[in-house]
This record gives sequence, C-alpha cells and structure tokens, in this order.
Amino acid sequence: MTRTRTTPCRRVLPALAEGDELEPAPSGLSRSSPACPPRFSEATLVKELEENGIGRPSTYASIIAVLQDREHVNKIEVAGSSRPRSAA
Repeated sequence: MTRTRTTPCRRVLPALAEGDELEPAPSGLSRSSPACPPRFSEATLVKELEENGIGRPSTYASIIAVLQDREHVNKIEVAGSSRPRSAA
C-alpha cells in the first residue's frame, strides 16, 4: 500500500490473549553509539566551499573569518597537534 496524506500506514496486530508471551521484533539497530561527524580543518572548509561553488580563492579567508566571527564555527586546539581545527 502506498502511503499518502489521506491513507495513513496501518499495521494489523496479531490476536492476543491474556498470558500470551511475545517475542520482541528485531529493530535493525546496533547497540554502538553513533559516530560524531568529522571535524573540519580550515583546509577542509575551503574544499567544501570550492565543491559547493561558494566564493573564490581570494575570498575564502574572509568567508572563514565571518563564520568564526558569527560563531557558526569555533576554532579549537586539538590535543597533540600544533594546528587548530574548526568545529562546525
């Protein structure tokens, strides 16, 4: 059955009697915690700008500066690294 706004999806439940035992249906989900998306370095931000056709090479630095000024990204220090990374 195709779901539309006028025909909601309905499931038929099995007939149950008091005291019947049920087996839980597999959910397909794993128990592992979801992985965080990778953090952007300034170089990967520039690469994303290029791939999406945003700005030009002469404007990438000012675009990143505006993102940092407006706090859309934060520059953080990564432990064991001398270069800062941006957290989007």
